[in-house]
Amino acid sequence: MKYDRKALKLEAKSLIRETRPRAWLVTLVFLLLAVLLPNLVSNLVNPVRQILPSVLDDLANMSKHGQTPDDLWLFTVTGQAVSGGVLMLFVSILLALYTIVMDFGYVAWAVRVFRRQRTGMGDLFSGFSVAGKAIGAQILSNIFLFLWMMLFYVVAILLTVAGLWLFESVMQVEALAVLWYCLVVVGYIIVGLFLACRYSLVPYYVMTDPGLGVMGSIRASVASMKGNYIKKIVLRLSFLGWYLLECLIVFAVVLLGWSLVLLVGGTDWLEALVRAAQTTANQADAAALMSGGLYQVLTHLLLPMGAVVAAAWLVTLPIDLWLRSYVKVSDAGFFLTVTGQAVLVEDGEAWTPPAPANDAPADDAPRCAKCGAVLAPGSAFCTQCGAPTAEPAPVVETPAEPVVETPEEPVVEAPTETPEEPVEDAPATDVSPVVTPEDKPEDPAE
Repeated sequence: MKYDRKALKLEAKSLIRETRPRAWLVTLVFLLLAVLLPNLVSNLVNPVRQILPSVLDDLANMSKHGQTPDDLWLFTVTGQAVSGGVLMLFVSILLALYTIVMDFGYVAWAVRVFRRQRTGMGDLFSGFSVAGKAIGAQILSNIFLFLWMMLFYVVAILLTVAGLWLFESVMQVEALAVLWYCLVVVGYIIVGLFLACRYSLVPYYVMTDPGLGVMGSIRASVASMKGNYIKKIVLRLSFLGWYLLECLIVFAVVLLGWSLVLLVGGTDWLEALVRAAQTTANQADAAALMSGGLYQVLTHLLLPMGAVVAAAWLVTLPIDLWLRSYVKVSDAGFFLTVTGQAVLVEDGEAWTPPAPANDAPADDAPRCAKCGAVLAPGSAFCTQCGAPTAEPAPVVETPAEPVVETPEEPVVEAPTETPEEPVEDAPATDVSPVVTPEDKPEDPAE
């Protein structure tokens, strides 16, 4: 299958402009449900947010009355922290699983967009129909990725130690040691990129082929990425400029906003805290003043700083909505291309997915030797069970029409008469019969 990254991205741009509902609106709903909602729930059950204000108030009251925290107070605070931590852990696990399912729904929406099928907000919730398989595939992929990364991490440590010993102790060249360390780090990052691409197609297989299991989706992703790692990495790196622009805008807004917050509201509080600490002779009183003023600083500075971060996110929101949908639809096009489900029009024009086949497969269609599923033309593996196709799909030859041979007319050759020489008849001779003694009649006189 011919691959053209530029044509793929042009088609993705065209599709996100044409799709209805708008791609930016679908992406906005996805961010609200999959990013903002989990963060709000996580902050509501955060034990630090619930316990810290009361702890700071208690410390301030104790400092006013010259008291110190006793064991009972410490035990109570510790119990609240532990119970809040357990609740936080449980809620975090649920939110992580919910986010996985929503991500798979966003993948399904992107695939439908590239196939030019009817899309809607309901596509974002399509992951819940295969929630168990989606969660299992994602968790198992992450486990495999972690194990591979740990293996290469051990190899990187051994290479680093060996290189440092060689260049510093033996050759005594520190510059080469530093260069070797940088090369090992860069190599580890490159290996991580390849391993991430190895399992990047798992969500697409889960959402496009309901009959494919967890391990089947993982094996299919690994098989599809063979020979396509560089293409996938280059496709992702082609969006790097947009990400850098977005980060630059966020950094500029946050830097400017935080500077204004510190100049307007933070300076007075910090100066008051420093003077209180310097004028207080008792170290315990100074610490109590600092802890009491810390709550006021957090109240008066963290909220404005959080508002600045929110403002920076709002400034870059239009770019982020467009970029997320652009990247996701491009990834969907990459998946459909490498798996043979999308073709490229000749002369480098736009990508067009083939029309979905509603008819039943023909009896002579190539099938998997393991599960009997119909194989896609030119596929290297089965999309149902993930088993590789050992032999290329057989080509069904249509029988040729029988050739009717017309019998040739016999060629009648004219007889060629050769003149015969006249034969003269011999004169007739009287031939007497020869009488043998046995045939001689007996004489009656004897």
